[in-house]
Amino acid sequence: MDINKKITPVEKEVYLLMAYKDNYDIICEILAGYKLPMLVKIAAKLDDMGWKHNKKYLEDDLKDMLKSVLIERKRRLNADFTWTDENKARFLFINEQLYEACVKGWQEATETAAALEKRIKQQDSFLVDYEIEIIINAYPKIGNGEAAETVMCHLGEETLKYMEHGISHCHYNSFIKNKFDKPITIDKSTNWNIEYFNGVFDNDYICYAIHYMLDTHAWSYPDILSIEGIWVNVEATHQNFKGIRKNIFKRG
Repeated sequence: MDINKKITPVEKEVYLLMAYKDNYDIICEILAGYKLPMLVKIAAKLDDMGWKHNKKYLEDDLKDMLKSVLIERKRRLNADFTWTDENKARFLFINEQLYEACVKGWQEATETAAALEKRIKQQDSFLVDYEIEIIINAYPKIGNGEAAETVMCHLGEETLKYMEHGISHCHYNSFIKNKFDKPITIDKSTNWNIEYFNGVFDNDYICYAIHYMLDTHAWSYPDILSIEGIWVNVEATHQNFKGIRKNIFKRG
C-alpha cells in the first residue's frame, strides 16, 4: 500500500466495514447508516479490491462483505418500493419472458441430449458421456456510472444458473434427469407467487427464475423491472476417458 496515497471517503468506509467483518450485527448497523449511492460505491470498491487481491476473483472476506452490501441495497430498494398497476404489468411481462427463456433452453437441451444419445447408441468413437447445462442470465440497467455498472455485473453474471445440476447426466440414462433421478419438466405446475409479494400476485403465475433471483441473489424489485435483456445458453460438454493399466508392460 502506498503510504503517500490519500485514502478516499469510500475506501475509509470499506476499511471500517472490513474491521468489523466478524461481527454481523455491527456490519448491519453500519450499512443501515449509508445512503444508497454510497452503498453502490462501496460495492464497486470491494469488487475492485477483490480483483487486485486475487486475479481469480474475490477472496472470501471481500466476497462476503460485498454480498452483505448488495443485500442491504436490495433491502433498501424494496422497502421504498410500491406496486403500481404499471409496474405490476411490467413485472408480469418480464416474468413471462424469463419463463419462456427457460422453456427455450429446455427444448434446446433435450434436442441436444437426444442427438448425443443417438451417437452413443451408434458407438461413436469419441462420445462416451456428456453433461448439459441450461444457463439463463438476465441483465438489468442500474443507474449510470462505473459503480452502478459494477453492481449490475454482480446481479447479472451470477443470476440464474438454472438447474445447474439438474440437467447433467451420463449416457446410460434414457432421458434428462435431475439429481433425484426423476424426469425434469419445465411447466407452470409449481407457482412461486406466495413468497415476497404479500398477496400482490396471488392470482398470477410467478416462475422459478424470479424466485431464484429474489431468494438466492441480491436482486431488488426495481432491478427486475429494469431488465433489458435475457441470454439463454445451452452448454454441452462431450467427454471421453480411457483408463491405463499400471502393469500393462510387466513381464510374466
